[in-house]
Amino acid sequence: MRGAREYAGWDVVLSCGHFTQEHTEPGWKPDDGPVHRKSKKRLPLNQVLEEIAKGDPDEEAYGRGMYAEKHPDPAPFTRCRTCARIRTITAYQRVGWLAKRTQPVKAQPVPRKTLERRLQKLENEAARLAEYASSIPIIDSTNACGDIVRSPPRRR
Repeated sequence: MRGAREYAGWDVVLSCGHFTQEHTEPGWKPDDGPVHRKSKKRLPLNQVLEEIAKGDPDEEAYGRGMYAEKHPDPAPFTRCRTCARIRTITAYQRVGWLAKRTQPVKAQPVPRKTLERRLQKLENEAARLAEYASSIPIIDSTNACGDIVRSPPRRR
């Protein structure tokens, strides 16, 4: 398995007016235009189309366009997922990070003495609340069913 490849994500508008997403090399900008791959070994078009298109006319049109344009990256056209046709890309808008993400700073462990002080404060607060709760008088009453209900008096 290969390592993770970095890329830039773009929302693109197609000639039909629909939107889709494309990926490019991280440093690429629309002003740069497509980069053409330099390949000395190019298979014959018919052989390539047999493997790629497999009888699909849209895939054949895409393959012919890519072959004629010498495999540009990014391709100036793509399949519209809404129309299900090959469409020209008319606009790009960058999505996501403009720079590499930095590693988040790991939190420093809290010193033991600080934790012990916090624990002591919480234990003191819990003891104070328990003492307060025990000092509230309980009043017996009956509900509509005749059950005895014990509840503290209402404070006003």
